[in-house]
Amino acid sequence: MTTQRPSTSQPPANHGDSVPVAPLKGLRVVEIGQVLAAPLAGMILGDLGATVIKVERPGSGDPSRSFGPPFIEGSAYYFHSLNRNKKSVVLDLSQESGRAVLYSLLSAADILIHNHVQPVAESLGIDEPTVRLHAPDISYVQIGAREDGTTRSLDMLAQAEAGAMAITGWEGQPPVKSQVPIADITTGLYAAVGALAALRHKYVTGDAGYLAASLFGSTVASLPFHWGSLIDGGGAHRFGNGHPTIVPYNTYESADARHVAMAVVTERQWDACCTALELDSACQAPHLSTNRGRVAARAVIDKSIAAAIRRMPAREATERLTAAGVPVTLVQTLGEVFDAGASAFRTLDTPGGAAVRVPGSPIVSIPPWPRHDAAAPRLGADSRAVLAELGYPGDEIDSLVRAGAVGASDARPLETDAIKEESGAGHE
Repeated sequence: MTTQRPSTSQPPANHGDSVPVAPLKGLRVVEIGQVLAAPLAGMILGDLGATVIKVERPGSGDPSRSFGPPFIEGSAYYFHSLNRNKKSVVLDLSQESGRAVLYSLLSAADILIHNHVQPVAESLGIDEPTVRLHAPDISYVQIGAREDGTTRSLDMLAQAEAGAMAITGWEGQPPVKSQVPIADITTGLYAAVGALAALRHKYVTGDAGYLAASLFGSTVASLPFHWGSLIDGGGAHRFGNGHPTIVPYNTYESADARHVAMAVVTERQWDACCTALELDSACQAPHLSTNRGRVAARAVIDKSIAAAIRRMPAREATERLTAAGVPVTLVQTLGEVFDAGASAFRTLDTPGGAAVRVPGSPIVSIPPWPRHDAAAPRLGADSRAVLAELGYPGDEIDSLVRAGAVGASDARPLETDAIKEESGAGHE
């Protein structure tokens, strides 16, 4: 099977009334991923038009299928939120015939992404030296706790190990992890960017790349300016919702028990904040006209702003500050965002006819690329079709299924299983 390759010089441009093309159309990705980081990397590429084949274990598939409730058609919402625009192929990689199918997949693919630790990767036959024997030109991306891929980790452990938990929360209280899984999310993003960079490098130089993305390194990189606290020997502190080097930058409770998030990052904004909130004269002292002075007077400023906002409803506070040009917003609940943030979500039709609303890709092109809106696949839903594409005859596929080397859903694929391209849709 021949995979369409983009130009090594310049990508083809759309001219005149030509039909828009998704930027990664023709790219084939095999994702042997589980839980979050690798599935996120695969989904990012699938959202941009790549054909992503998710290889799952027999029986249970990706463990995140069970991370519920809630469940939709047998799989947890967790799984649905990270696995749209993919095909599911079930392979038993403990069987030689299952591995043979995998190597056929890899030989026709451009990118492999997985997040198995090195010993497991070797036992499954997906370590880089073994994969190279069957797919020498593939761009190989391995996600792990560390760059060597030898240790296990989870998001909370990575946040703890990389120092993120030590600076989250309030002074005098136990360390707190971010509810945003920053280790997994940033690693998945770096893996997707790195995969495309490795692919471009291969097209230019002819050399296939090996790329490692780590939860530890990604978490360290997600704290870019925090390390500066070590330079003067002061060490890092915890500021709750405050900022270590910008003041005011915090949340404040209003008269109606809502919370307002406000950030002042320029001197003009500080002057505007003082006027809008009618802050006392102490806050307008000359030494507070610079951010450096305000950082030193953090407690005084936060106390004055908190008192001012506590005297008015949240809506009034945000309207005053917005009119003055000060960055401010209400702290919204998940429910409020889910109800009002239509453009940030996608409603996908599942193979069984249910509708599931999940966060969409935040990448929006102008003019819009074709949008890909296939719901997360049923376990093994695409095994037979993908093997047929690879050239396996029907009787051989049946034999592999009977032997358990390949798992296949009994349900026939519906139209919604295929990637839909809506050339005029930039967002819902």
